[in-house]
Amino acid sequence: MQGIGNNSCNVSRTSKTWFEGDDKETVDVKTVFPLAVNKKEEQATFLSKFSQFICDSQTIEKILTADDRSYVVSILKDRLC
Repeated sequence: MQGIGNNSCNVSRTSKTWFEGDDKETVDVKTVFPLAVNKKEEQATFLSKFSQFICDSQTIEKILTADDRSYVVSILKDRLC
């Protein structure tokens, strides 16, 4: 995985369209974004940027349809750095 500055965001796409959270509920999932923030003082800023990013449906669609990993990394760097 390529890092994004001091923080990182990994994009994991799955061929399955579900994610089991517990025995009571199944949720449709296309993409998972595990996040890591190295410095606690940067956490709020990073999460704010990520929240804005995740609400941008056009950018998310680009990530979902991308065939090139480096293209996805460039989108993440552009939006989160």
